Amino acid sequence: MSRLKKTLLIVGLGLLLGSANLLAQSSVVDIVKKAYDYLDHQDKYVFDAVNIDHVGKDTIKHQVTVEVDRPDKLRIDVRGDVRNRTTYLNNGVYTIYDYDKKMYVNIKVPNSIDGALDKLYEKYRVVIPLAQLLYKNMGKRMKKNFKSKNFGVVDLNGEKCNYIAFSDRYKEVHVWISASNKPLIKHIVVKDKVKRNNTYKEATIVWRDAKSISSSDFIFKKPNNSIEVFLDK
Repeated sequence: MSRLKKTLLIVGLGLLLGSANLLAQSSVVDIVKKAYDYLDHQDKYVFDAVNIDHVGKDTIKHQVTVEVDRPDKLRIDVRGDVRNRTTYLNNGVYTIYDYDKKMYVNIKVPNSIDGALDKLYEKYRVVIPLAQLLYKNMGKRMKKNFKSKNFGVVDLNGEKCNYIAFSDRYKEVHVWISASNKPLIKHIVVKDKVKRNNTYKEATIVWRDAKSISSSDFIFKKPNNSIEVFLDK
């Protein structure tokens, strides 16, 4: 699907969601739950993503690589216009290394990925890229008070995908999920309904073979001349 076609679908979403019914909402929930259930059954997985923030005519772009080894190991590499860092979760320690500042910080967190992400956000307001693809049981966390629409199966860069969308008072979320026997999320657009200047975020996701994951990927090795910083307790 071309960027123009996707933009047209996004612009028309407000009108289309206005006529959404319970049947549409049920089908959207079923499609999303199948995608999350599929991930829940994967002990290891890895994906690359291109994240773009759109604010008016400006864009901020980052390349992201995520490696997951459940239940307690996570690595996220981010390179781009603003952030250049790698984060590691291993043995109850969440490490952030900033390549530009040559600084790192170690944060004590729960051993599980879910527990670590919760603590990082609740205590430090750390927002993890594409966190919805890292939690287990995300299907059970879905809100119920939203409007939704199932646009059916569409072509996304040569692949058949279910295109669905849902909206509440704060944001509109558009998701393209593979219509194959591996219902992986391939593209996400989140439109902010509160901010002006047509603010929205999008992520294009490419899933790779989990065999590329190595146990050494989750071990932080302190670079030469790097400085450790400490958070206030």
